[in-house]
Amino acid sequence: MNVEGLLKKIGTKTAHEEGAKLPIGADSWFLVSGATSDIGQAVLWDILRVDCSDVSSVKEMAKIYSRLVIDWSLDEELTEDKVVEVFTEAPAVLDEVVKFYRDNSNFTKP
Repeated sequence: MNVEGLLKKIGTKTAHEEGAKLPIGADSWFLVSGATSDIGQAVLWDILRVDCSDVSSVKEMAKIYSRLVIDWSLDEELTEDKVVEVFTEAPAVLDEVVKFYRDNSNFTKP
């Protein structure tokens, strides 16, 4: 086996870069970048640097995680501020995005 063959079997970055649709509510979705994408890896490192000693870190974490949302089905233009607003007003959505981006099976096909 050569490197190309190995990467076809175990490589995840391309699929993670393309993102996967996470259903939000009954008729909406977020296109979420995966953990091994460049965005996903940067998010991980930035989250590790957050000082969690005060409440203001919650907003900072929402801003960092908002970078994972690379597209959406909503009628409005996707912006960091709008994603943060969703995460702030519906914290369960933030939790879903974090769990989704970490789960390799959401981005790879068996």
